[in-house]
Amino acid sequence: MEQPPDATGLHAHDLRHYLSLLACDLRLTRERLAETAEDAPARATALAGLLARLDAGLAELDASLRGHRGPAPVTAPDGDLAPLVERLWRSFLRAGRLRPGKAALHLARPLLWPGDPKQWQSLVMNLLENACKAAPDGPVRLEADGERLSVSNGGAPPAEALLRALADGVAPPARADGHGQGLGLILAAASALHLRVEPALEPGRFTLNLFRAVAGAPSLLLVEDDEDLRAMLAEYLRAEGFRVEASADAAELAPAAGRYRAVVADLNLPGTGGGALLAAWRAADPGLVTVLLTGDSEAQERDWPGVDAVLIKPGLGRLLELLAPLKGDGR
Repeated sequence: MEQPPDATGLHAHDLRHYLSLLACDLRLTRERLAETAEDAPARATALAGLLARLDAGLAELDASLRGHRGPAPVTAPDGDLAPLVERLWRSFLRAGRLRPGKAALHLARPLLWPGDPKQWQSLVMNLLENACKAAPDGPVRLEADGERLSVSNGGAPPAEALLRALADGVAPPARADGHGQGLGLILAAASALHLRVEPALEPGRFTLNLFRAVAGAPSLLLVEDDEDLRAMLAEYLRAEGFRVEASADAAELAPAAGRYRAVVADLNLPGTGGGALLAAWRAADPGLVTVLLTGDSEAQERDWPGVDAVLIKPGLGRLLELLAPLKGDGR
């Protein structure tokens, strides 16, 4: 029986990516040094930075090749994954794999997810590698908060075989030359970290979403452009047993039947307003619970097609009453 990829340490596939990133970093740094031949302080700073990165990278590779775990990737004492993700992101930028102006990173802070940092390292590295291969000229975008991590890219749409593999959770066999293991490593790490993998294909963009796989927790989309209120509501609803995906903008949210049990949206969203957003989602999924949040009491007197309830912010008590029936039907 074929052995699954090892998600507990750096697989040979990951080692190849690391070596490639280090080699590209070295080449690009040499090119920059040639451009600053007359600027001794700039050359010294560039060389010191390169040597530090090479030293850390090669030490990690050596530990992995010897079969040791080696030092854990850089993380904060409280388990914040943001430093790890940022470090990998910078490595891809330095190596020229991500294009400035065509690469976007958005992380909630702190980024607290459970699990072995080595598994997270393998997962994020392979997500970025696949996105950069699919869209070498960009765009590539990575977003993460306390509930969802997603990597999206432009370029050609993925093959049907890849979409089927993601839907089934089983990667196709790697090629004889050792390539093609990235998807298997992504799925293996996601399984070890108890993540639910959901692909999303839209015109000109492919996104791979990873969610906390909380058994029985009903899924909910929260759309609120006020950062503080969005964070407060998301934390409150998660504490009440809901799986929450939070967003600040409705512009990129395409309705998808069956993805959520409820959508809660602010009335005055930039671009598409909350009322129009909820109407579109309800049209795509008639069984969806929809709640509109507003600070305008007069909005409660208006008729909102496709909206179950209009609540004055934050409306926590009434909001929980509306969502309570979903807890017996987690989706």
